[in-house]
Amino acid sequence: MISANDKMVDAISSIEFDIVKLPKKLNRIIAKGFVIKFECVFLRALYAMGRVGREDFPDGTGYECFVNHIHMDDYVDSDFLLYSLNFVDTLLSVWRDFDKENIIRAIISCDDYGAVVRFHLLRDNEAWLSDDLEGFIQPVLYIDSCHSVEELISFCRRRAGDSN
Repeated sequence: MISANDKMVDAISSIEFDIVKLPKKLNRIIAKGFVIKFECVFLRALYAMGRVGREDFPDGTGYECFVNHIHMDDYVDSDFLLYSLNFVDTLLSVWRDFDKENIIRAIISCDDYGAVVRFHLLRDNEAWLSDDLEGFIQPVLYIDSCHSVEELISFCRRRAGDSN
């Protein structure tokens, strides 16, 4: 599934999407791969930095989203959304090679200062975001690993065209 609020649709429609080279630090985070602990999936590099446990969260989705989050402004100085989309594109590709059965959901949210990428395993009866993405103040989207970022870009451009 792919979904985005109107603010994110506008933001994506206004950028020229190109494949950009991710900073080495971001590539290394993904290159270290995934680890599965407590029926949750994590980027190994982020899990190693964690100081919380599964017992600190009401569900696995909350635990994963807490651990699996990247503040893009910690790695790049501009084009936060563009780098976030490229990071997610790489993340989803590596995930599809790692696990052909389970689906992860990547989430991007933006504000005036940067962007945050999170992800979690898709589970029944658990969600990080509410169903009403329009209720969010900031631009927000999600994309499941069964889709590509190219599909996301097309989805947003079609929606932007429909509203004009």
